[in-house]
Amino acid sequence: MSLEVDRTSSRSHSHHSQAESFLSNNPHGNTITGNSYLQTYRADEPANKERLGTSSTSATAMSIITIMIGAGVLILPQQFNKLGLPLGSLLLVVSCWTSAYLSHTMNEAIERVEERAGKVVGTLDDLALACFGLIGKWVAQFLLRGFILGATACYVVLIGRNLEYIANPPNYRGWVLLSSGLFLLTAFLKSAKLLEKVSIIGVICSAVYAFPIVIGSVQAHFDPDIPPPSDMWRIGGWYGFTLPMEQLLPSFGLFLFGFGPIEVIATARRNMADRKRMPAAITGAHVATGAFYWLVGALGAWGFGDTVLGNVTESMRSSHGKWATGFFLAFAVALNLMVTIPISLYCFFETLEASRKLPLALDSALRVSVIAFCACIGLFLPYFMQVLQIFSSTLIVPMTVFLPLACGAKSARDSGQPYSSRRMMLDFALFIVGIGCFVVGLADAIDELIREIAKEGGPVEII
Repeated sequence: MSLEVDRTSSRSHSHHSQAESFLSNNPHGNTITGNSYLQTYRADEPANKERLGTSSTSATAMSIITIMIGAGVLILPQQFNKLGLPLGSLLLVVSCWTSAYLSHTMNEAIERVEERAGKVVGTLDDLALACFGLIGKWVAQFLLRGFILGATACYVVLIGRNLEYIANPPNYRGWVLLSSGLFLLTAFLKSAKLLEKVSIIGVICSAVYAFPIVIGSVQAHFDPDIPPPSDMWRIGGWYGFTLPMEQLLPSFGLFLFGFGPIEVIATARRNMADRKRMPAAITGAHVATGAFYWLVGALGAWGFGDTVLGNVTESMRSSHGKWATGFFLAFAVALNLMVTIPISLYCFFETLEASRKLPLALDSALRVSVIAFCACIGLFLPYFMQVLQIFSSTLIVPMTVFLPLACGAKSARDSGQPYSSRRMMLDFALFIVGIGCFVVGLADAIDELIREIAKEGGPVEII
């Protein structure tokens, strides 16, 4: 994903190209490496030019899987415990299908635009520009930049929680301040070379998330201090045998957060040797990721039961103290985010600089302000699940649901092949669900956030 803009100097062109490479960095909490994702491109290349990409179908599918599996995996055990195994499994399948459908819709829209314009669509806002003009491009840019900023704020909360698990003191807020100081230094990087070298660390860390969660779940199940789940087969979760929308829709939005590779579909497609195989890569990636998520969610709910927390790392403790699996997972998450956050910030700042050159003082003030904003979220809203739910409702849903539906329908009409009535009804139903996730999910998250703030009370301790 990238924000392609007009450039008036070779310097801004270079910076933007580097940022485009790293905008394969996803909101799920990991980074993408590999030659296909660290190369620049010309936005005006003909769509029929040979060998614009070299990635095979399987390599593209693996890249999409790596994009999707990230920090979102930490919330799955609690969501499965909340919903019960039958409903949790069903909602995960529906979320997986929805994400795959929207990804296919985005890919189809890109294909139509390329056929009509005869040029490669390399970024998400390129597609929005082709479909809706400058207004569409501005909306896409707003969503993408808000997406990066919101994800970074969520990561600051998560990194503080995991570092506190590893060592206390300093406490959570102390770790937020220390990590924010580090991010402030990296915010002034003008070259992506260092980030390229360390980005592989994020991939390795996210790849090992499953092992401590699975092992920890088995350990929790046989730990006498942790009661077994009250009823894995119940339907409706904590509120008995009911299916309230205020429970289903927020969980659906969070599951979409765990999938949703919309922001990198254009990049992944551009780098394929055979772009006609993109649908196979999308489907294969979603099937594999869905199976992985079900394993982690079901095992986590089975092992930790009703004691499981939104960040499963914090559940890995008993009367005997913290577990080795918890330390391992917390270290992997923290190290991953230490790499991901500087990359996210680099993308954010360089795309802004490419679109408008700011005076040095104003540019520096902007960088400091963004870090200060994320640090304040971490310091004063130390509630990972609630912050994540607000983020998924306000930014994930519009970008992963509304934008693909709008681009898909508009590109089909512009190409002279408008959707059938059945397809229009399906898209309208998904749009209504998206509205529900946006409204209900946001209201539920704010309500939960207010409860958590009231529950904590007392003076704020920094260390």
